[in-house]
Amino acid sequence: APFRGGFEGLYFFQLRWLRQSSVTGAPLSFTLGIHMQAAAFILSTIVLLFYATLASATLFLGHAISRGTLAAFFNAVLAGLNWLIPWGLVGVACCVVILLILGVRRSTRRVGAVILSVFALASASIVAILIQPSGGFGIGEVAFLLPCFAVVAVGVWLTFTN
Repeated sequence: APFRGGFEGLYFFQLRWLRQSSVTGAPLSFTLGIHMQAAAFILSTIVLLFYATLASATLFLGHAISRGTLAAFFNAVLAGLNWLIPWGLVGVACCVVILLILGVRRSTRRVGAVILSVFALASASIVAILIQPSGGFGIGEVAFLLPCFAVVAVGVWLTFTN
């Protein structure tokens, strides 16, 4: 049979901008379909990975730099990498997969959204605290942190809509 498709197969990308509530006479509300909520969670997790990596790398390097001498710095970096390569990357990958599973399943999406919001807020706070001594916040710093605050907003929104 010839393909008679169209865009029905792309239901995953369908936005439901205005959806009538189940209550008769209720106002229209801005909601996304169930699949779009999962897609928003996945995209927010990907954005969070960048900011969490940046925050943890700056904390790690700050700890290594605070050792005082160059030999102590390299010793701290090598000791950290010795732990990070076999265990840290596996642990981070497992945590990301668990977070994605929590966010994709509808029954656990609220828990995943709370965890996502807390991680995003913590990462943004660490980066903001590290930016502060270098001269305060300008438009560039706010623009840099804006995607991380968008992840917080998506996480809060998913928490209250599920």
